[in-house]
Amino acid sequence: MTSKEKSELQKKVLDSIKPGMSGRLLLAPRAGKTKIIIDYIKREKIKGKILWVTPTSKLAKDDIPAEFDKWKAKTYKKNLVTVTWKGLAKQEGDYKLVILDEEQFITERNSIPLLNADITYDVMLSMTGTESKVKTKRELYTALGLKKIYEISINSAVDIGLLSNYRIKVVSIPMNEIV
Repeated sequence: MTSKEKSELQKKVLDSIKPGMSGRLLLAPRAGKTKIIIDYIKREKIKGKILWVTPTSKLAKDDIPAEFDKWKAKTYKKNLVTVTWKGLAKQEGDYKLVILDEEQFITERNSIPLLNADITYDVMLSMTGTESKVKTKRELYTALGLKKIYEISINSAVDIGLLSNYRIKVVSIPMNEIV
């Protein structure tokens, strides 16, 4: 897939997110999820606080803010609050936008402030390249009103040339018996 084709795909995904719409983006790795969200922020000219929930402190402290610089969205950094999934349970406040980065990290415990309105928001977007099949996680997405907005599976990403084809090799190793 060429850079132009990837940009066109990202625009198609972005166009599927209507103003004021909350939901889930299930996008294969390398689709540019962070860029799409930053483009959404720029398109909507988000005024007010943005909460970005991410798996690691390095992503929260360094990588996500650097992406705002990279994609020419520095003006939105002053309203950006980044937190890890582990730290989400301690958050509260009113946000214009909440981003759930790598949504599969959601748990009943860390989602409490979202469910009991300690965290309020106008729009919530979640994203992942690895959709969870766990029933309790799916129930949490439903409780938060998050329906699929757009999906690009790994197999589809391979078919369109976004990802290289892959093989899964299973290696069997005999277990030692404990005597």
